[in-house]
Amino acid sequence: MNVLDDFLPQKDFIELKKIVMSDFCPWFFTESCTLQKSKNDPDFYFSHIIYIKNQPCSDFFNIFNEKLIKKLNPFSLVRIKLNCYPRTSVLTNHLPHVDFDRPHKNFILSFNTCDGFTRMEDGTKIESIENRAIFFDGGIKHNSTTCTDQKARFNININYL
Repeated sequence: MNVLDDFLPQKDFIELKKIVMSDFCPWFFTESCTLQKSKNDPDFYFSHIIYIKNQPCSDFFNIFNEKLIKKLNPFSLVRIKLNCYPRTSVLTNHLPHVDFDRPHKNFILSFNTCDGFTRMEDGTKIESIENRAIFFDGGIKHNSTTCTDQKARFNININYL
């Protein structure tokens, strides 16, 4: 696992953040944070898929490709997904999971600083700090959380080879 602060140049980061945290980014209700149904309440969140099934599926693909994906220089993309975890009164941990059951790499970039975090299966907790990137093997179980100190927790999750 590798954690890098100030991953993107500030100008590029602000441009992407304005998209993600704007009124014109379409968010779609997602019933569960993992493929397993959790008893956690709330286990829901909102997402915006940018790339899946070997093709772009969002008008935002080109700008994310130019400002972020090219910097990752992946051999192949599996999925690109924006996440919005609404604020809760008590911080909620979602179930540990892997995104895909095949070998891949994970990349998470936080768009805002909040008290939410990503936890790895070994217990390592990576705080959500804007422009902080996390790189890790896709076979490592991890979990997301909500936040309690901002309106929502925003990040992007890129699965790639």
